[in-house]
Amino acid sequence: MNRKDLVRDFAKGYILDVGCGDAVFIWDGNPPPNVLCTDIEVYVHTHVRLDANMLPFRDNSFDTVFLMEVLEHVDDVEKVLKEALRVAKEVVLVSYPFEDRELFIR
Repeated sequence: MNRKDLVRDFAKGYILDVGCGDAVFIWDGNPPPNVLCTDIEVYVHTHVRLDANMLPFRDNSFDTVFLMEVLEHVDDVEKVLKEALRVAKEVVLVSYPFEDRELFIR
């Protein structure tokens, strides 16, 4: 399933997009108003600059949290996942680049 299908089928409500980058990946450069775009770097669509290891939001603040092509860039995957689960009410969507099956399994 491609990323846009994941978004269409599972994302709902107020969405936190962690590591949005330039917002082209999912939003074609135009995120909807129900999406808070965040990244460690500042891009045109970045609403909040943050570190995914410590999300500055209350528990259950977002209906859906995205970690799309983010986990391969962090040192502590478990910590980032726990933070995403903490601030999500219902759904955490994760995508990870698939480069090599053996590498992915490790």
